[in-house]
Amino acid sequence: MSLAGLSLRERRGGGRLSVLLGKYVIGTSHFDRNACSSNATFGFNETAEATIAARARAIWGSAAVVEDAQVLPDGTPMFGLFDNVNWATQGNHHFENDGYPTLIRVP
Repeated sequence: MSLAGLSLRERRGGGRLSVLLGKYVIGTSHFDRNACSSNATFGFNETAEATIAARARAIWGSAAVVEDAQVLPDGTPMFGLFDNVNWATQGNHHFENDGYPTLIRVP
């Protein structure tokens, strides 16, 4: 069994507020596969991110989702999040990060 998760990086009820962006939350995505077994694996971040983006697109429409955003809504360029690219495996953790965020606008 695989579970796509979204780890929100804000305190409960939190979030950040911007005049331009409104209220927003920063999170990371990952899969937990066979989490309660002896062959558990974790990570696969880009795959989980694409899964969450597809679900968001199905609910709120294509206009609400920007995958691998090159710029933020305020025009700030991402530049691959300052070379935050990471493709590695450590034990049963599989890290995938292309350095670009997926932006999801929730109405």
